[in-house]
Amino acid sequence: MRDPLVDVGSGGGFPAIVLAIATGVNVTLIESVRKKADFLARVLAELGIAGRVVAERAEIAGHDPHLRETFASATARAVASAPVCLELTFPLLRVGGIALLQRGAAEPGEQAAVEDAALVLGAGTTEVVTLAGNRRIVLATKQAPTQSRFPRRPGIPERRPLGGHGRG
Repeated sequence: MRDPLVDVGSGGGFPAIVLAIATGVNVTLIESVRKKADFLARVLAELGIAGRVVAERAEIAGHDPHLRETFASATARAVASAPVCLELTFPLLRVGGIALLQRGAAEPGEQAAVEDAALVLGAGTTEVVTLAGNRRIVLATKQAPTQSRFPRRPGIPERRPLGGHGRG
């Protein structure tokens, strides 16, 4: 895991808090639900983990000049389809950064949609690592700056995902 790490849609803090404990990386947790964000801030403080919580939608955080293109790695788990997760994480990554997206079983057309979205967002090719069962990790490395129009306004990436692939 490369330092610093951003986790989009942090929820209960997995995987970012576990990765921070295991590797010592500085984490930024982006969580739009205030109650969850407050919980995550307490966990970071009580465990002495270096990091912060941003209580904001990822579509908004991705345009914040203090966050945009500053992270070496990004994670997103159970947030949305893989193309949507790429759109939410890539604006936060600096060139050379890597997105690690936890996924379930592949859906028809998903890989083509991921590759299309990755190219639009500044990535080259993507790699899929297969884990036990139907679980996978989609890896995408940022090779060029993401256009300033990404991420799109809140809700738009989910309704009209890049590459034409919906939630999955």
